Amino acid sequence: MNRQSAVWIATAGLAAGCATSTSPPPKAAALPGTAACVLRADLRGWTVPDAANMVIESAGGTTYLIRLLYQAPDLLTREQLAFEDGDRNSQICSNGDYLLVGGPMPERVPIIAVRALSADEIKQLRAPKKPAS
Repeated sequence: MNRQSAVWIATAGLAAGCATSTSPPPKAAALPGTAACVLRADLRGWTVPDAANMVIESAGGTTYLIRLLYQAPDLLTREQLAFEDGDRNSQICSNGDYLLVGGPMPERVPIIAVRALSADEIKQLRAPKKPAS
């Protein structure tokens, strides 16, 4: 393995190759939750509300929102994801850590925010979106 320190959180159905995203960064908006870090070893599952955000669950029962620097369309369809711990502190945080999307040559997407969510914030994220009027 090269110098990357990555933890794979799921393995299934690899597709060869990867695409580089050129999507613009997500719109700036106030993020729910409080700034946090999550231990890599505690990651247990995830959902993907859109191509710039993912919600992960930890072994301790805390749920986190991960905001990416830009939209990664492959995030919506990939079954294999990993986190790269840029500063080698065994935690995923918002500075210097990356989400790796895809197979043998994954797309490396910078993480710009990790937020611990309350029960109410989790409900709001999972609630159906109302159409704009």
